[in-house]
This record gives sequence, C-alpha cells and structure tokens, in this order.
Amino acid sequence: MRAGINDLSFDCSFYDKNELMRAVSDFIRICGQVESVRCHNVDRLIGIAIDKTTELAPGHNLYHVIESIKNRNERTYFLGLLKNRAPESFKPDVPFALQGRESWLCVSLKDEVLVSLESCEAFSRKEIDGTIRGEHVSIANISGEEHLYDHQELLGLRIYEHNDIKHKRDRENPYGKGRIGSPMDLSREEAQSLLDHAICVKGRLYARRGKHNYAFQNTRRQIYHGYIADDLGEDILKELSAVKWD
Repeated sequence: MRAGINDLSFDCSFYDKNELMRAVSDFIRICGQVESVRCHNVDRLIGIAIDKTTELAPGHNLYHVIESIKNRNERTYFLGLLKNRAPESFKPDVPFALQGRESWLCVSLKDEVLVSLESCEAFSRKEIDGTIRGEHVSIANISGEEHLYDHQELLGLRIYEHNDIKHKRDRENPYGKGRIGSPMDLSREEAQSLLDHAICVKGRLYARRGKHNYAFQNTRRQIYHGYIADDLGEDILKELSAVKWD
C-alpha cells in the first residue's frame, strides 16, 4: 500500500509563523512514522512537487519555513518530502475536489491513505471528505499521532501491550490450571522496538535479542503481548537465524 502527501493541505494559510512551524514539525514527525518500520503495510510515501513560493502565513512561504528549521536532518528530510516522490504518471479521469481545490494525486490514493499538513479543519480529521465526479468520497487521513492508531489495521501498525500478570519479568508464572506463562524481561520500549522488527513464521511473530528468542501473540486488533520463547522448533529457529539482529 502507498501513502501519499496531501498536496491540497499546502494550499491553506496559517494565522502566523509560529502556528505554521508547529504544524510543519508535526508533519515531519508523522511522515517519519509512516515511512518507518512501524507501518508494515506502507510500501512507500509518495507525493508531487509542492510549490515553495505559496504564502502559508503572512510573509512566509516554504522557503522561509525551510530556513527556519534548525535541525539539519529534519530540514533535509522536509526538503525531500516536498520533491516529486511519484515516478509514475497520475492520469485519472477526474480529480478529487475539496472546497474549490482539486488534486490528481488524492484521487489516485482514494483507497489508500493521505498524510496532511494540518493547515485547516478539513485536514485535522481522520478522514478527508471531498468529491469525485460529484460523488462524496472519504479518504483515510493522517495529520496527528492519534490518526496512526485510528488507522492501525490499514497501516499494519504493531502495538505492544505489556502483560504483567501473565508474563512476569524474571520468572515463569502459573496463571491457570496446568498452564504456565513464560517470563518477559524487556521493558515496554525494548519490546515495542523488537515487535516492530519481528518476522512472521507460521502466522506468529518472532524476534531475537541477545541470548533469547521472543514470541509475540496477537491479542486484539493490532495489539500484541510478548514473552521469552526459547523452546522454538528448528523451522522457526532457522528463519530467525537468517535475519541479522542487533
């Protein structure tokens, strides 16, 4: 699945530079999340070249924004987001229309997901409502952190949930008649990072860190709990050994 940079969201104006810079900072962070290993269903983030001369706040266009970004890595990344990231041609019959504006890229992503600069109310929601050929269309939208979780299935987000009752940190735990819960020795942050990199073998996620192998079991939606799994079969161990783990 592709995610696309919503070009329409760069056509709205902000009240002042500070509001604009806050929105740009959020946009950079959200794009980084969408392009990261966390969103397993997103193959790439595409977009068309954005006009840098358009005034987005009184006296400030995108050239001024770029100059104001102090972090060099963020500035370089933002510049890359504004370039043409869509090598294929967009030739739909009609554009996506919203509030008198049109986008050929948005209509191409109507069944995928958009990432928007939160420049107005229309782009602050989890779905963007517009029309194609006069018919109402809603496109999944991400402009805030909460939207990542709203669209967790679509994005393939994996969310780690620590289970202190079933999987204690340093010992196996009897949690039911004839049933033993394996320990989990990683912090929430460590486990989340490992879950993001886990590989799927026979419908379950596995990973390796240090001397232990770990299994992650789906609880509901995109939520997983994990535990040490050092009694894995040879077929799973073979798949884990084929991956370079930190």
